Amino acid sequence: MVTAAAARTPPDFEQLLISRLDDDLVHVPPYPAIAFKLQQLTRSNYHNGRDICSVVGADPGLVATVLRRANSATYAGTNRIHVLEAAVMRIGLDELVQLSVAQSAGVTANRHGPLASLRREVWRSSLMSACLAVELAPRRGVSTEAAFIAGLLHDFGAIAVLASVEDLGVELPILPASGWKAIVDRLHVSFGVVLADRWNLPPDTRYAIAYHHTPASCPEVARAVVELVATVDDVLAIFDSFPDVGVDALVAVGGLSEDERGIVGRLVPQLVNYVSTFETKVISPSVRSAVQPRLRTIEGGRPAHFTVTSARHVFEAYAVGPSAFAFRGATGLPVNWIAPMVLECVPSIAMFANVVACEPLDAGGFAMVAQPFGLDGPDKTHWASLLRRTRRPTC
Repeated sequence: MVTAAAARTPPDFEQLLISRLDDDLVHVPPYPAIAFKLQQLTRSNYHNGRDICSVVGADPGLVATVLRRANSATYAGTNRIHVLEAAVMRIGLDELVQLSVAQSAGVTANRHGPLASLRREVWRSSLMSACLAVELAPRRGVSTEAAFIAGLLHDFGAIAVLASVEDLGVELPILPASGWKAIVDRLHVSFGVVLADRWNLPPDTRYAIAYHHTPASCPEVARAVVELVATVDDVLAIFDSFPDVGVDALVAVGGLSEDERGIVGRLVPQLVNYVSTFETKVISPSVRSAVQPRLRTIEGGRPAHFTVTSARHVFEAYAVGPSAFAFRGATGLPVNWIAPMVLECVPSIAMFANVVACEPLDAGGFAMVAQPFGLDGPDKTHWASLLRRTRRPTC
């Protein structure tokens, strides 16, 4: 329960952030220099592979991301690549520029800090938004470049708000995630507009930042891009609202046509694969989190005993509920990040799951809670069967 003192804290933080924004005291990272250079090169007729690789090679983190992308499941069946130039040729210049912008944005989103898990949640959603917007853009007459940048950066103001709270240099109270998100919801558009001005972002992206919650109010010149971004946000909200997932549930997204629903329903593995291109990290144990921990128990959960495997790690499941499962192991997984998992029950269930809680145990190791993401088809049926079995008194 949040104390009365803690409940009064958010408005105080909010007013302080507004004052700093008005006084131009909010720190906004510069537009990614490498992304800017790559954009200039790709728009020029005078460049070669050596020029491109020279720019990319200046950022070891970007090099690693490009190599991971070139060797990802998207290019399954091709030979593994260990050389940057070959990786650039495989993914193409357009995607290279996109990766450079996303990699740079991820530096701010993924840094250690008391609100790291919330920044990571926004970043994960932004990566998926960008990927999904690119897939739907051609059907709506929107360029894939505009769709990607608008999808990636339309909510970056939320990351800027959270980073600005951390930069205040005061000890933050421990609040539920909903308490911090309430501040973000009220301020992220204002912070995003400042970021757009500082970065001199293209008009389509500026409109997406300003109007993604109210697309009907957007000027006609950018309406198609803004409506695309708003629709993608609605789709991702559906995927995050397990168990009401699957293509059938997408009918609730009013801006999505019937044929687009079919496309989106097939894109979940691609979205998760794209997110996995970018490395993330578990919150440092030395950093005090300002986000109230999620309970290790699951509402409506029942005891369960089976193995869970993910990223070459093996865990032990101990509870299953209507919309999540709890497990423990020696290794902790990043909170608010999607991971491929296999539940080794009968029959086994392969799924993508969002890790919504990860807490250290007194005896060592970690206890985690994960929520299936975009589960559909036979695996969703098997999940329902698992729930029925764990409800039996004999289990």
